[in-house]
Amino acid sequence: MQKLVTFLIFLLIVVLIALVTIPQWAVKKPDKVLIGHFPDVPNCWLYFGLDQGLFEKYKLEPKLIEFSSYEEALDSLQNGRIDCFFSFPWSFLLQEMADTLTEMEGDTVHLQKAIMSFYSTSEKPYGALVVPEKSAITDVKKLSRKKIGVVRHPCAELEALLVRALQQEISPRNVHTESVEKSQVSSLLEDKEISSALLYEPNLVRMLQRGKTQILQEDPISSYLIDAYPLQVACISTSFLTKKSEAALNFRNALEESLQFGDLNEADVRGSLADYMNLTTSESRKVRLPLFETYETIDRDAIQNFADLLTSEGVLPDTLETQGQGIFFDMFE
Repeated sequence: MQKLVTFLIFLLIVVLIALVTIPQWAVKKPDKVLIGHFPDVPNCWLYFGLDQGLFEKYKLEPKLIEFSSYEEALDSLQNGRIDCFFSFPWSFLLQEMADTLTEMEGDTVHLQKAIMSFYSTSEKPYGALVVPEKSAITDVKKLSRKKIGVVRHPCAELEALLVRALQQEISPRNVHTESVEKSQVSSLLEDKEISSALLYEPNLVRMLQRGKTQILQEDPISSYLIDAYPLQVACISTSFLTKKSEAALNFRNALEESLQFGDLNEADVRGSLADYMNLTTSESRKVRLPLFETYETIDRDAIQNFADLLTSEGVLPDTLETQGQGIFFDMFE
C-alpha cells in the first residue's frame, strides 16, 4: 500500500512538472506584428480587426505604431522597423515607384507590396465639396472664380485633379484653389476668401458634425473624372513575407476575416473608429467608409489608368508602367 501511495505521489509530481514546463517549450508564442498607421486615413478594417481581437485569434501579437510622415513610414517599412503600413496615398506610392525605377534604371525589386486598396466612388463617395450653411453658392458652376480650399497632399494631386474634374462645369482657368494645412481645416470656411472646400474623411465628418457646413457636391473627382478614385494603399514588407511567412499568412487571414465580417456590419466598423481616428462617438457613427479591394481583387488596370492620369496632370514626371513591376501582392496563390 505504501508503495502505491509513493508511486501516486511521484506520478502527481511528474504531472505537475509537465503542466508547468510544457508551456515553455510546446506552446508557440504569438508572432509579433509591427503595424504602422497614419490615423487620419481610411484604415477602417484594420482598426475593426484590432478592436475585435481578430489578430490574437490567429496567434498574432499586433503592435500599432503611429506615424505623422509618409516618408518616415516608408523608410521604416523598407528597412524592417515595421512589418506593414496602413496606408499610403496611391499617388505617393506611385511616385516612390517612379523614383526607384529611375534610380535603378528600371531593374528593381520593390520592398513593399500592395495588400489593400481604398477608393472613393460615385456610389460610395469618401469626400465632398462643402460650403458654409448659408452660402449663396448652390451649384458647382457658381464656384467659377471662387477660391476652393484643398488640404495639402503629399503629391499635390488633389488640386490638379479637382481642376480637371470641374472642367465639365467650369473653365479650368476659372477654378481657383488654395492649398491649406490640415491644422487649418476646422476654421477653413471662416476665411471669407475661401468659398468652398474639398474634404475627405475624417475631416468631412468633423466639419459636418460641427454644423454651419453643407455639402455642395459629392466627391467631384469620383463624380466627374475617375469613378473609382484610388485614395490609399496598405502595404506589407517583402522582408516580412519571406522571413515570417507563417505570420504573414495569419495576418492575411485575420485581415480577411475583419473585411468579411465588417463588410456586413458597417455600423460595428464605425463604432470601432473613435479611438483610432480621434473621432467623437457621434462623428464615428456618421463617418463614411470607402470602397475597398484586397490584394486578390485590386483592379490593376484601374491603377495603371490612375498613374497615366497623374502623368498627364504633371503629378508624375514620366509614363509609369505599374504592371509587372512587383508592387502587387501575389503570395498565397
